[in-house]
Amino acid sequence: MSAPIVEARHFWPAQNVLGEERDQPAHIRLDPVTYGYTIDKYPETAFVTAIALRQNKQDIIGLTQHAVAVLEVSTPDASSPTRAEDVRKTERRIKKIIARPLTDLSAENVEMRFNDGGCDPSGRMFAGSTNHSPGADGRGEFFRIEPDGKATRVFDKISCSNGLGWSPDSKTMCRCLNQLATPFSPSPRIFAPAPTPLDPSRPPQGVYDGLTVDGSGNVWAARWQDGRVMGFRPDGSLIVNIVTPKCLLPTIPCFGGEPFGVSTTLGTYPYSGDVFVVDFGPGSEMRKIVGEEWKGAERHRFAA
Repeated sequence: MSAPIVEARHFWPAQNVLGEERDQPAHIRLDPVTYGYTIDKYPETAFVTAIALRQNKQDIIGLTQHAVAVLEVSTPDASSPTRAEDVRKTERRIKKIIARPLTDLSAENVEMRFNDGGCDPSGRMFAGSTNHSPGADGRGEFFRIEPDGKATRVFDKISCSNGLGWSPDSKTMCRCLNQLATPFSPSPRIFAPAPTPLDPSRPPQGVYDGLTVDGSGNVWAARWQDGRVMGFRPDGSLIVNIVTPKCLLPTIPCFGGEPFGVSTTLGTYPYSGDVFVVDFGPGSEMRKIVGEEWKGAERHRFAA
């Protein structure tokens, strides 16, 4: 039996490029009630590729091109503009470098940089890199950053680190590895291989990108260039396909209470680069699919 298909609702015309777009490092913060938002830019780095909130702090943790850092941020209020033409980018600074763990920044690895990352339930930051230098495929690394800045390389020889989440019991880390979504262990188990196409008349498109794990242990992985987020049970079976209409490039799914949000990247389709939402609340179409006992989950925060 094929999995159901649910269409996400177009929520906000963010017009994102890539989160890690060169020379356009920025942090956008939106108030989902007023739709007021702020944009902070960071001229001290060529990239800001992933962020995490901090425990009891207003600033954030960010992965810059080569470092894990504390970044200043703005917070939208009642006076914040809601139209793109009225929003001005505010220059913000890197307040503190927590760690610089990348091991080989030689001339032949000029395109080495951080890509994706996130915090585990203990408040440690996990950060993965990618390397687009000529002939450098497989030179990426993956690090664990303690709150005191101590960095440990967990493993290396990866192409592009993408997607990161933890099971509710904190025992399993799940990440996207090239074409596959896998739980992390010394011998990782592949539980979500390349999917069947939504349209049987064409081959599967795209790759797995960002992911998140809900409070019931289900894994939600974006399929970049495939216009959908796929929901998997802990045993790897497919729950549902969430499609992003008029956009083929979903990148980062996350939960904000019961709503489920998906950010996308800029492309040639009308809603490329925008934000979509899906209602998981009681009585919703999604709640009927996942069950009334389903639980959402917030992203973990850095412990310092």
